[in-house]
Amino acid sequence: PDTAGGRRVPLEQELARAREVYTASIEHVKNFMHSTPNTPVNMEAARPLVESILTSLDRNLDALIFLAKLRHSDAYTFRHCVNVSIFSVAYARFRGLDREHLYSVGLAGLFHDYGKALVPSHILNAPRPLKPWETEIMHSHVLRGYEKISQLDGIAQESLQGVLQHHEKHNGTGYPYGLDGQRLTPYRGHHLR
Repeated sequence: PDTAGGRRVPLEQELARAREVYTASIEHVKNFMHSTPNTPVNMEAARPLVESILTSLDRNLDALIFLAKLRHSDAYTFRHCVNVSIFSVAYARFRGLDREHLYSVGLAGLFHDYGKALVPSHILNAPRPLKPWETEIMHSHVLRGYEKISQLDGIAQESLQGVLQHHEKHNGTGYPYGLDGQRLTPYRGHHLR
């Protein structure tokens, strides 16, 4: 039924709220991605954002999904992080995860590309195919982000695993460890989509 599937209020009613949630989430991601490498990440500040995503998806699943599908080339990484969080939580809801685990999925999605803030910008924004050594540095964003976020107090192990495994693939050809489907966590936000 619509009420169980996240459609308790009409789309047009939720769209304005969803836009506020989406914009606030993008601003939060911008702030932590633009902070210096030595600035501690405020994980607690992300909690209300993920809660807002969960609540909006409960009220009307389509509103945030609609906003996430609007592709803009500017600020791609920020939108991408928010979009991954939205799509991951929506899919995890569909799969029946409880609210605590939905929060872990949402947090993993929001922070999955944090390590890109620690990659030199001339590699991150190269307007050409990367050289093999540059690709290695780009791939290092996974471990860089994981190491930084794992130092924070109170982050769930499930969220950390989602960050660490977001480029792993079911067939074992992903990175950083080449894990196959049998060894992957269900919290890998990036590939839940």
